[in-house]
Parts: sequence; C-alpha cells; structure tokens
Amino acid sequence: MTSKKIPLTQKFEVTKHLDNLERRYGIEYFKSSKPLEDFVNPLDADYLMIMAYRNALGGFS
Repeated sequence: MTSKKIPLTQKFEVTKHLDNLERRYGIEYFKSSKPLEDFVNPLDADYLMIMAYRNALGGFS
C-alpha cells in the first residue's frame, strides 16, 4: 500500500485560512505590506495554522 503525498498547501488548508483572515480583518490589511503579525490576533486559529504552515516550510518572514 502506497500513501499519496499531500501538498502542504492542501494539508494545512492555507487558502481557507487566508480567506478567513481576510474576511475577519479586511482586505485593506492584506493589500498593505504589513506582515500578518502586525494586525492579526496571535491566538487566532487561522493565524496559528498559517504559522504552522510556515514552520513546516522551514519558516520565513
């Protein structure tokens, strides 16, 4: 039995979490050059999933 590798973007549902953050915080933040950390609640579940995705990639700013 072989297991399929699921791309990290699907595994972490990145698009869904970014859409949720955009709806909650507004598009103006996402059009700005500010990093997520500057305007998102650090305990937001969608934000935490995005951070988990970043960490899985090896982290980046």
